[in-house]
Amino acid sequence: MKIKLVFLCLLVLFLFNGCGYFSLLSNEEWKDKSSAYDNDVDIYVVGTYESTAVPCCWKNGERFDLEHPSGTATYAKSICIEGEDIYVGGYIQYSPLKACFWKNGKLTTVQSTNYSAASMIYSIKCINGVIYACGQDNGQASLWINDKVYILPGPTSSYQAWAITIDEATLDFYIAGACYISGILYPCYWKNGKDCKVVGASNGAAFSIDYKNGNLLIGGRYNGTSMGYWVNERYVQILASGGCFYGIKYYKDDIYTTGYAGSAIAYCYKNLTMLPLIQPATYNYCYAIDVYNNDVYVAGSYTTTDSYAFYQKNGAITYLEPSSVAYANGIIVLPKKK
Repeated sequence: MKIKLVFLCLLVLFLFNGCGYFSLLSNEEWKDKSSAYDNDVDIYVVGTYESTAVPCCWKNGERFDLEHPSGTATYAKSICIEGEDIYVGGYIQYSPLKACFWKNGKLTTVQSTNYSAASMIYSIKCINGVIYACGQDNGQASLWINDKVYILPGPTSSYQAWAITIDEATLDFYIAGACYISGILYPCYWKNGKDCKVVGASNGAAFSIDYKNGNLLIGGRYNGTSMGYWVNERYVQILASGGCFYGIKYYKDDIYTTGYAGSAIAYCYKNLTMLPLIQPATYNYCYAIDVYNNDVYVAGSYTTTDSYAFYQKNGAITYLEPSSVAYANGIIVLPKKK
């Protein structure tokens, strides 16, 4: 194992090229790498590590860097997989910030309406080879289809788009976010990039979204302090102590959510029942959730003097290396290939 680790480190150093980017293993090597954390599934987690914010993907606990500008902080925020291809959305900390995505580890920057303003991708999906991503461009909620940008409308103006989901049967897509009405922020969603629909009171936001079997689920914050979710625009309060749900998943007619509240306490719920999570430190954060074969997976980080990345399966924690300054932002779990 030590020999293998030393070899991989040397390989990364050897492949550094003169274009200012870190080169990668080939697509096939990158996708096929795995370790024996779980015999039945492959667990993909995306995030960053080191104080310089190197973007990466952990597959079954083994870390692989994503292509990035050398020495420039780059953030991986969301992951999806279609067929043999792995897609990650995020942004580069240029001045201004620059939205981007990766396909099988290869970096692509995307269009902006104003290249002098910041742009960020927070969530990404792919269906039939078409990439859908959402985030913010030039201070407004935005949608990207492949690399082309579209500004999402708002009653006064839109602000931010945090999550996207696609109905595989109809190919309709839904985006959760926030919009302004007379200068006040409201939680909202968009269907197919049109018709902004406000779903809650002021000082709220929608951070996560899923759609299955005709049910639209949106997780977030309501009226400034209430932490809960909407089912077909009907609000369900879980906690009244602040915080919000950053991940939501519809699985076998049950609603699974994760997030954090209060003084950074991580939470996970199945419908209205709180599921156990390990709280490794005083400050704990969960940002993403997936459910497979009735097992519940969440990804996040905790903070002491540094930040540490982890995922949890049914409340059992797996720490992701390196052992300090790492953040896990997205997770997806798939059956292991035979």
